[in-house]
Amino acid sequence: MANAVPVIKTFKPERQLPPYPLLLALHSANAKAEADHWIASISHGWFLGLPQSSQVFSPGVFTWNDWDWALQEVPQRYATICAEHTIDTGRVVLAGFSIGGGLAAWLGLSRLIPARGLVLVGPFLSNPDHLLPILEKNGPYNLRAYIVAGTRDRYCYGVAQQLAKMLPNYGIECKLDVYADLEHQFPLDFESKLPDALDYILLGI
Repeated sequence: MANAVPVIKTFKPERQLPPYPLLLALHSANAKAEADHWIASISHGWFLGLPQSSQVFSPGVFTWNDWDWALQEVPQRYATICAEHTIDTGRVVLAGFSIGGGLAAWLGLSRLIPARGLVLVGPFLSNPDHLLPILEKNGPYNLRAYIVAGTRDRYCYGVAQQLAKMLPNYGIECKLDVYADLEHQFPLDFESKLPDALDYILLGI
């Protein structure tokens, strides 16, 4: 971990003029391995940023387990993207899968990154109620959240349900997309739904 170097994979839309809307997507275990799930955003005109955690768990596996570290590192990676590319900071969406989804929610709701919305797939949080002080402090919001969960994802399905119930109390409109029999993974049709999810989030702008 002492020698780990933070990595950011970035993808620029070819047919879109800057400033670009930004989708910043956080991984569960490896940014490269999960990149294909977010690639559809590029052809839809979005700049895609995929920060990989510098917290090494094992060869090829990177975590966000040190939460305080992650809450500093990801905003730094966001600042790097904005410094090196022409980003429309009024159209930033934070996204993630599993613990990456939980971290994306925490960063957006804490206003550590100025997001317009959230795309959360099977989001993991050890206790969603820990968000309540953050929501009370930073709300009300003008955000939207698109949350994906499977009924067979034993723990994260409950987290998704709790977020979808909790967030509207603070001005955050939520769309909960539930998949029967889906376990802790991306749905097969996620890539085709992602552009519509991003349109839904920006609908209020």
